[in-house]
Amino acid sequence: MSVQRTFLISTWLIKSFIKRYKTPVIIAAVAGALFAVGFWKLYPYLKANVFPERTVVGIVGSYRPTELPLPIQNYISAGFTTITENGEAVPLVASKWEVSKEGTRYFFYLNQGVRWHDGEELTAHDVNYNFRDVTIAPADRYTLKMELEEPFSPLPTLLSRPLFKPGLVGIGPYEVVQLDVEGEAVESLLLRRADDQHLDIPTTYTTELIEFRFYPSIEAAVLAFKLGEIDYIEGLPSKTELATEGNVSITQTDAPNTILALFYNHQHELLGSKEFRQALSYATPDLSGTPSRSVIPSTSWAYNENAKQYTPNPEKAQEMLEKSEVESPSITLSVFPEYLLQAETIAAAWRELGVEVNVQVVRFFPPDYEVLLGVQEIPSDPDQYQLWHSTQEQTNITHYNNQKIDKLLEEGRTLQLKEERIEVYREFQRYIMEDNPAHFLVHPTVYRISRT
Repeated sequence: MSVQRTFLISTWLIKSFIKRYKTPVIIAAVAGALFAVGFWKLYPYLKANVFPERTVVGIVGSYRPTELPLPIQNYISAGFTTITENGEAVPLVASKWEVSKEGTRYFFYLNQGVRWHDGEELTAHDVNYNFRDVTIAPADRYTLKMELEEPFSPLPTLLSRPLFKPGLVGIGPYEVVQLDVEGEAVESLLLRRADDQHLDIPTTYTTELIEFRFYPSIEAAVLAFKLGEIDYIEGLPSKTELATEGNVSITQTDAPNTILALFYNHQHELLGSKEFRQALSYATPDLSGTPSRSVIPSTSWAYNENAKQYTPNPEKAQEMLEKSEVESPSITLSVFPEYLLQAETIAAAWRELGVEVNVQVVRFFPPDYEVLLGVQEIPSDPDQYQLWHSTQEQTNITHYNNQKIDKLLEEGRTLQLKEERIEVYREFQRYIMEDNPAHFLVHPTVYRISRT
């Protein structure tokens, strides 16, 4: 009886309230409905502009604004071409190109309607590529002419480098919103998804905002991740202590154009012997990672699967050591800190061969090294003139000098027909792998850390 009485009293009070305040109640109801409809309509705008979804990525390293890692540059802009998995250049900003029979004149035809992030259309007059011995000038609004002093067939590959206006204004899927710099180094970079971009460029992260934060060390990036300051850490050489943490996901990838290798300094007395270099290579055990047995990656269109390879073979290693006639060999193996474990594994195998090995950790490239375990970036095009030609003192770190190799490298970069270039680079691999100026091991594994 009391429940029914309470219900009746409550109903009477509500009816009385509505009767007395009828107009304000109606106005409030209508306003609430309009607000709900308006909020629903405005939600996409609010989500994108007031509360946009943001991804925060940690990067280890120090970079100037003009020297950002290429994967980050590719978020902001794009080049005339893009590179396929097998190392070929295909059109991107340029719709096509033509090259003269002698290989010294190129015409690149730009896609129309591509716009910079400042709203201006990209034309041939905006292109600021700068190459030595190349004259670059617009033929018309959407055609760029490049004239070379000598033929250079890798040119389209080089034009995959992203284009920029001053201030990191690009033409890619994301535009720069904020750039924080301390001294000369970038501390953080905030990107926002760009509108009306006509280029189909895939990206790893797809949120409205992407923020890259840069850390001087792996330890600093790991601490930031633990504190919840960042969502991801990119490009780590190891899983770090985070591998044992809960709610952490680890993704690993191999870089096909990066090779971990043993570089033999040919100016050193012992390592000037091909037989001694081959003995070390045959004695080197397999390391974890995707094997890379050749100077040119197996994914390349110019790869020669029949070139000599140095798979672990202790008996062959002993045979080559005896042929070298080197007595009581002693060498220093220099290594960067992130590959110390691999260096110790290699040194143990060499000691079993009878070679005295001193492992030396270095943080900078040592010009007077004997054997160096380190990573080398391999160009997408099979042209490796800078790495192995005897005249390239700054980039030919092994001081390799072979006239046959020099001639092949000079020829390979001048030929226009792919079939002719394949023959040259197959021969290049055959000779250089026999000579063994370096022992190519694996494509290093890199790790991306994220929250689950």
